Amino acid sequence: MQGLIDNLRDYKFTCLTLPARHFNWRIRGNALSWYNRPEFSQAFDVLLATSMVDVSALRGVHPQLARIPCVVYCHENQFAYPKSRHQKPPLEPLMVSLYNALTADKLVFNSDWNRRSFISGAQDLLAQMPDHVPCTIVPTIAAKAEVLPVPLHAYRLGIKTHAPFSAQNPLEIVWNHRWEFDKGPDLLLAIVQALPQQLPLRFYI
Repeated sequence: MQGLIDNLRDYKFTCLTLPARHFNWRIRGNALSWYNRPEFSQAFDVLLATSMVDVSALRGVHPQLARIPCVVYCHENQFAYPKSRHQKPPLEPLMVSLYNALTADKLVFNSDWNRRSFISGAQDLLAQMPDHVPCTIVPTIAAKAEVLPVPLHAYRLGIKTHAPFSAQNPLEIVWNHRWEFDKGPDLLLAIVQALPQQLPLRFYI
């Protein structure tokens, strides 16, 4: 979001966000949370949303949003969310993702793997439904899907030149995730253990 604002200075952005908590309520209830927001009385040229926004419900309760182009950006997708042995994957986030994909005019993914896993996951889910599943759903989604990686500027990340690692120039590892199974902390531990013991490291957690 900030990258768009920084690089498209000829455009005016109105940004709405919600706290990153209560996942099931967020992914299904955001249209209700924003129901009385005064920002929606404005005239917009385009609606940009992440895949966590229930776009179909948002455009339903604010009909003026249904009359402008909508782009949904998928920085992750619920069909590829790692499964836990201890819980059954909920259906609700998958259905919200499907409705988002059908409602959006353009569906954009941060990687081709993310795009392909979304399409195959949607196909697998629909194959499990008991009846009345239109055969055009997956082709419709695939036709509007494209890949647009997130640009990351080296100077903002503090990336240095490829000088030899030393106490003054250690290998820096950034862990910007929560410590849960789906983020793979066990893989991080395995990577660190595989590094030479004498290699100077600096962690950012």
